[in-house]
Amino acid sequence: MNKTQALAAMVEVARIGRGMTPADALTHLGELIAQESPDDPAHDAKVEQLLRLGACIWSLRRGLFLPEPSGRSNASDALPLHYRPGAVLTPPETPPPQRP
Repeated sequence: MNKTQALAAMVEVARIGRGMTPADALTHLGELIAQESPDDPAHDAKVEQLLRLGACIWSLRRGLFLPEPSGRSNASDALPLHYRPGAVLTPPETPPPQRP
């Protein structure tokens, strides 16, 4: 399945109401991250992409549509990631702003 076919399939799944809730999607992403092998040379890159996908879902779930900071690109080093197996990800101390 190429990227265009995948996007069309995602739209169709959403159209027929078979998509996950944001909470379920975040849970599933956590499971996918846990399944990644730390011995895989692509581990950090794969986990970073899954975390970025989760951050997008979280932002949409929270109703945030914030522009990317200036200077940020989609390059693999745009989001420094120091992921360690067993590390605990904690939410920021300041909650994101809420939409009225």
